[in-house]
Amino acid sequence: MSPAPPTPPFLLLQTIEAVTRRGSFREAAEELLVTPSAISHRVHSVEQMLGARLFERVGQGVKPTAAALTLGEAVGAARVQIDRAWQAVAKKNDEHMISVRCMAGFGEHFILPQMDVFRRTFSNIDLDLSSSVYSDAQAVRPYDFVIGLGAPPPGKWQVEPLMPLLMHPVVAPHMLGEMLVDGALSGPLIGYGASRLTWAQIADTLGHHVHPDAKIVTFDSIVSACIAAEHGLGVALAPAFIAARMEREGKAHILCRDRPIDTQLNYWLAAKPEQHGWPSFARFRRWLKTQIAQDKAKR
Repeated sequence: MSPAPPTPPFLLLQTIEAVTRRGSFREAAEELLVTPSAISHRVHSVEQMLGARLFERVGQGVKPTAAALTLGEAVGAARVQIDRAWQAVAKKNDEHMISVRCMAGFGEHFILPQMDVFRRTFSNIDLDLSSSVYSDAQAVRPYDFVIGLGAPPPGKWQVEPLMPLLMHPVVAPHMLGEMLVDGALSGPLIGYGASRLTWAQIADTLGHHVHPDAKIVTFDSIVSACIAAEHGLGVALAPAFIAARMEREGKAHILCRDRPIDTQLNYWLAAKPEQHGWPSFARFRRWLKTQIAQDKAKR
């Protein structure tokens, strides 16, 4: 008795199972995302190895022989086992779902405009935007990665800087003449809760001064302050990347473009020590830094 031929590659056996189940070369080709000609070649290869016919043509379709039915049943059972194994491995995988918390202003500028690409690239990352600067350990504990500003989160986090926070005062174009009069910022001057800078310091850096009657109002976030300025409600201090975008879109005018306000703060990316070496973290970091570099080139 001659020895049995070697077992064909699983791809070929998968093709036999698909044709057996679908009863058609064309439908099997659609399922496997190949051409009917490719299906025919694969079937012919297995038949040559086996030395027997696997399908008989019947009308517009094909009828499997007993050999094809046997192979199809075995491959179908193997697929079920493979699917079960995959699900089990995926559930145990530490990187199955990653949670990232990001400051709203940063995320709305660098991530949300690319959200379709982000979701396709990082299907296992759950993104949460917040106005918090993350100085509270309790606030960041549930997350794997955090994008924040200023002091890094307490605890054993691996932190690396992303970019300095430079800012510009912005005002709606149609309100420029009312907000800056004879070198004085007449306001309203719109700040936000986490800002460490006073408007007197800002005006001095710009070579101006604050009008004695200027009203100062405080919003809860950079984003809301910028939106208020965009609608002509006052002068707001905007991160350089947001200020540049607002001006490109014709929504704001940057005051004293050549004198950015250096806040002495940095945006940073933090990861828990056990996640810092994850491939997903490395890919996310590279992607994020690419977005930052491309945005800087536009300014």
